Amino acid sequence: MAVVLVTGTSTGIGLATGVTLARAGHTVCAAMRNPAGGSAEIQAIAEQESLPLTVLPIDVDNDASVKAC
Repeated sequence: MAVVLVTGTSTGIGLATGVTLARAGHTVCAAMRNPAGGSAEIQAIAEQESLPLTVLPIDVDNDASVKAC
């Protein structure tokens, strides 16, 4: 299976996409600007279902943040 980076995973389409891909067996890097404020839901799902998902702090509007990843 693939390793995928999904942005905007704290809510909405990004969250649903990350969870769906992880459930399909892909390793998901779940990117969001502020994991402290938005990662609880996706982390809870990943833990409950033992999904291959890691939350990463990335601001795609900030070049330094992207390069640091």
